[in-house]
Amino acid sequence: MKTLSFVLLVCAPLCAQTVSLNVPAVDSSGASVQTGTAYINWQPFLDNSGHLTPGGSKTVAVANGMLAVSLTASDNAGYVYTVQIQSGSTASVFKWRVPASGASTMDQLGQTLPSKDNTVRLTLLDMLCSTDHAGILRRVKGNSSESLQVCLASESSFWRSLSSALSNASNQVVRLRAFGDSLTRCWGAAGNTQSSCAGIGPVTQSNLWIEQLRSWLKANYPSHGTGILPLMAGMPSGISNDYYTVSGPTSWYNVGVPTQTGTPGGTFDGKAGLQMGASSSFTTYPQTGDSLVIYYTTYSTVSTAGFTVTIDGQNLGTFGTENTGSDIVAHQVKISAPGGLGSHTATVSCNTTNGACYVYATEWTIGNAGVSVDNLSIGACQAACFGTPGNLQMIDVTGSGGKTFDIIALGTNDYLRGSISDYQNQMSNLIAREQSQGASILVMSMPWTSAGSTNNLSQTLVFQTARTLAQSNGCDYLGLPFTPTFASAAVESSWLEDGIHLNDAGQTAIFNVLLQHLTTPTYSWYPVQLGAPSGQ
Repeated sequence: MKTLSFVLLVCAPLCAQTVSLNVPAVDSSGASVQTGTAYINWQPFLDNSGHLTPGGSKTVAVANGMLAVSLTASDNAGYVYTVQIQSGSTASVFKWRVPASGASTMDQLGQTLPSKDNTVRLTLLDMLCSTDHAGILRRVKGNSSESLQVCLASESSFWRSLSSALSNASNQVVRLRAFGDSLTRCWGAAGNTQSSCAGIGPVTQSNLWIEQLRSWLKANYPSHGTGILPLMAGMPSGISNDYYTVSGPTSWYNVGVPTQTGTPGGTFDGKAGLQMGASSSFTTYPQTGDSLVIYYTTYSTVSTAGFTVTIDGQNLGTFGTENTGSDIVAHQVKISAPGGLGSHTATVSCNTTNGACYVYATEWTIGNAGVSVDNLSIGACQAACFGTPGNLQMIDVTGSGGKTFDIIALGTNDYLRGSISDYQNQMSNLIAREQSQGASILVMSMPWTSAGSTNNLSQTLVFQTARTLAQSNGCDYLGLPFTPTFASAAVESSWLEDGIHLNDAGQTAIFNVLLQHLTTPTYSWYPVQLGAPSGQ
């Protein structure tokens, strides 16, 4: 019920434009239909004002050769309406695109579809055909000629590749990684404050969209374990960590890992990684797996004493003793858990008396296949956290060993206190680096906020920049169906907790958008070039 109320509240200020149609009914051959029934169905789509129109259906009688019905205009969304006209034992199926200016004939509304199957799958923007129509040709009428189209898979490269990889998750590791800020890490419940945020990693907070995604994927595909759990330290807001405890002196570090320093105000630094001094340690909460992977950094000032790892109280050795000279090097080490698969705890202790130990993240893994959801997001981060070249060495290591799919959900903090040029440069760096590592990338806009920018930036410009960067680099772009303006405080509070961070309805809305792509295969009509030379 929360998702439904969210959609209604968002659409309430600017009602969808309704078009009243009264057109002569015809069948697929163009013959008049005097009496019968029209069954009209549609999936969710964005109306002409950019608001999400919920899916639905209507049943309308055809009387005296006329079909009268009121529908939401879909100029921008395209052919979103599936119309089946039943007259006696004859059924004809059409796709309609309803213009705001209306129509006087059915020819002005759409095209005839094959009648083999009446189920047509849709996206928000494209006229699509069903999987049963794959490979079917259709004739399309034109003013002076006719054209031919074929039904083929049309899902975007990111979702198509992810779907293919997930179908083979029992034989390979599939990593879905999130690059974001606090909108991806925390918040959710009404009244929740940042200091009581459940933190990152596999939490019990069902309203956190990345955790909803993690839960759904692990319920439907083999699990590779916890996913990568970055260690956080020094966050000025006091965001708690719910998967490890720390003993002894620790701080954050910015050597080869995603961090951001020197931002305006200072207190908005995004910080990751744990710098441990002598006798410092951290202990993970019980997690299920058969091996522990530790991601860490070495460089010239690190003592070769390294860090000791115990699992369930058993000392399994000392690691991180590489002598790297003056170079910064990111590493990972995989340690088998005593007793194999089960619930385990681990303690990592720094042995050094000269220098420090630098640990970025831990990960409990299960076997050598399955789905991993890695929430690499850092609260307060701008794109600089991940796009600064020196911060990407560890990201390269965390993306190794499987099929990697990145959701880049950055831009809110860049809007609040950054610049378009920095955002563009840092995002370009991140996209280029990830593509060089073989990752598939989805650039996702984050929700609109009524909070003002300290640098007077336009959030529309941030969204446009993200879309342009995605298109110019051959990446997919996902613009969330959220209203760009707030007509009242009530509308904003329906999906934002504090004007910036998402509440339950907002978290669930993001998850539902992603889930729709994960569960709905999409097909579309493509033109067939007639008379083209062969032998290519």
